[in-house]
Order: sequence, then structure tokens, then C-alpha cells
Amino acid sequence: DQHLGQQSGKVMDLVGLLGEIAFSKLFSMERDDTVSPRSGTVDFMAGNGQSVEVKSSHYPNPHLLVPSYEINGQITTKELVDIYVLMRVEYNDRAVTFMGWAERSEVIRPDRLQHFRGAGRLSFVVPPEEMRQLDDMTATWLAAGLKAKGEIVELT
Repeated sequence: DQHLGQQSGKVMDLVGLLGEIAFSKLFSMERDDTVSPRSGTVDFMAGNGQSVEVKSSHYPNPHLLVPSYEINGQITTKELVDIYVLMRVEYNDRAVTFMGWAERSEVIRPDRLQHFRGAGRLSFVVPPEEMRQLDDMTATWLAAGLKAKGEIVELT
């Protein structure tokens, strides 16, 4: 487990799974449903070939947290991810919120490194207000497609 808080690994697995399911439904991307340890792999591959990593949190004001590693003398990440996505999971309310996204160059920077909320692990941290949002046209198009499939979608 690489999580920073006091929550159990089972809770974090559930939060991560729900975030990935919601992302896959929202963007009609296929999820790998096999169950096996696979550290070092990305979550999704977009149609344009970009890799997507979905990070999820159940906290009210989540930040994107990407664990850092020292590799060949450089502080970086294990995976070469193109796009990071942040999902907020409210599992008691059965709701998942798309918080935003960022490109690798916006996340993996020395000024983003910190021990978030006193954690022992150094992570790249992006506050939600610094993440990109879906543009109105894309959000409306995605919502219409999901509603047509009978999904419950709310644009806020």
C-alpha cells in the first residue's frame, strides 16, 4: 500500500476501483477487470495512444498525489504516464466526481514535491483548483451519451 492516510488498504482499493469504473464509464474506455498485483502499469490507454492514470480519493477536498521515486539519481515516477486524472469517490452517497486532469509536465515538477500533510513519502502534489476541467461542450456530450444509456449523470 502506498496510501498516505490512516485508512485501510481495503478502503483504498475500493475507492480506487470505484474511481476507475466511473472514469471508464464516463469516457467509454475499457477497464482491465483481471485481479492481480501489477504495480508499474497504467490504468488506461486513450485512443490517441496517451496513457492515463486515475487517482481517487474519498476526502472532501482531494489533491492529486503521485508517489515519487529516485531513479538513476532523478526524482520521478515509476510509470511514464501522459495524463493524470483525479476522481472524488463518495461511496456512502454512491457518487463519483471528476475533479480534473493534468498532463505529466504539469504534475512531475520539482516545485510539486512535498510531504503532503506530514506524510513520510515525498509525492508530487497538485491541488484540485490547479487541475484542468472538462470544457462545457465535452462535458455536455459525455453526459448526453451516458444518459442515453440510462446512467445517472449530474453536471455541476
